[in-house]
Amino acid sequence: DPGNIPWRVGVGVNLCCFVLAQMALYLIAKEICSDKGALCTGLLYGFSAGAISTVLYVRCYMMLTMLALFLIYLDLRFVRTEKRWEKGLCLVGSAVLAVLCYRLHQFGIILFTVITLLFVFYALVKRKKNCLLWMAAGYGIPALVGAGYIIPQLKRLLTDNIAGIFYTSV
Repeated sequence: DPGNIPWRVGVGVNLCCFVLAQMALYLIAKEICSDKGALCTGLLYGFSAGAISTVLYVRCYMMLTMLALFLIYLDLRFVRTEKRWEKGLCLVGSAVLAVLCYRLHQFGIILFTVITLLFVFYALVKRKKNCLLWMAAGYGIPALVGAGYIIPQLKRLLTDNIAGIFYTSV
């Protein structure tokens, strides 16, 4: 039956995404603090009600969480590395994650944009000009190329989907 997956399959996919999200969260916390802090962060998130519910309810939110955490990790690596090949690899990975976020759920692109803008703000505050130039090239060029497709999709999302929430609840 198209559009309908069995509960066990959905929970299985969510569980795999949860494990990958925990790995991404550990890598993020390890970049920021110690190994102990990274383990505590993983435990706090792993046993939270939000994490458990995103695994048990068959929706796309666990996968979206996993993609967002990997994006944050890639952005952290991007900001902290000086190697050109690693910066390029992070940008390619971020582009793949952007496509996956957008294809998974329309709000994925909004989440992706907010996370990226936070890292742009960080680069501005820390005056990392090289990082900003890489981001401008890595995100700007594909965004200009894809603007003809993305802008109509965002307009449709904002006018049809979000407006429909308010009109159907009245």
